[in-house]
Amino acid sequence: MADRTTPVGDVMRGEETQIAGLLDALGPGTHTVCLPGTHSKWVRVDEGAIVRISTAMTGELYALLRAHSILGRGMPDGEQALDADAFDAGLECSRDPTGGLLHDLFGVRTATLFGRFTPPALSSYLSGLLIGHELQAALAGMSAPVHLVGNQALVERYAHALQARDIAVQRHPEALAAAGTHRIAKACGLA
Repeated sequence: MADRTTPVGDVMRGEETQIAGLLDALGPGTHTVCLPGTHSKWVRVDEGAIVRISTAMTGELYALLRAHSILGRGMPDGEQALDADAFDAGLECSRDPTGGLLHDLFGVRTATLFGRFTPPALSSYLSGLLIGHELQAALAGMSAPVHLVGNQALVERYAHALQARDIAVQRHPEALAAAGTHRIAKACGLA
C-alpha cells in the first residue's frame, strides 16, 4: 500500500534537456524556469542543478473543458483569437482567494448568462483563469525573474500573466533540446 503522506510525484519527459540547454544563459545562482504547455513544468535550478519540479495540467484541463464540458458548449468551435480584456479578467478573478478554482470555473458558464463576455471571448477568459490559478500555486517560493521556454503564443500569455503580477520574465527559444542533449553527451564523454 502506498504511503499516503508522500507528496504528489512529478516527472520530466524530455524537458530536462531544454533546461540543460538553458544553463549557460542562466548562469550561477537560483533560477525559476517555466515551460508552459499541455503539462506546464515549473523548475527551480540552483547552481546548475534541477532541485525542484512541479507540473500543472493547465493546457490539458483547458482542452478538456473546451471539448467535454458545459463550459465548452458556450464557446464557438475552434480556437478563437485572444481577447485581451477577457484574458485579463480571468487572471484577475484567479487572484481572489475566496472563490477557488472550482467555483471560478463555474463563472465561465455564468459570464455569458450575465452578459459579461460574448461566446468568442470565453476561451480567453478560461485561459486567463487557468493560467492565473497555475501562477498562484507555482510562484510560492519561486524566485524572479521567471525564465519562459516554449512556443511563442503560450510564452506571450504566460509573460503577460507574470508581468501583471509585477514579476519580471526572460523569454528563451523553444529549440533548446539539441543544445541540452549536446551538453549532456559532452558531460558523459560522448561528444
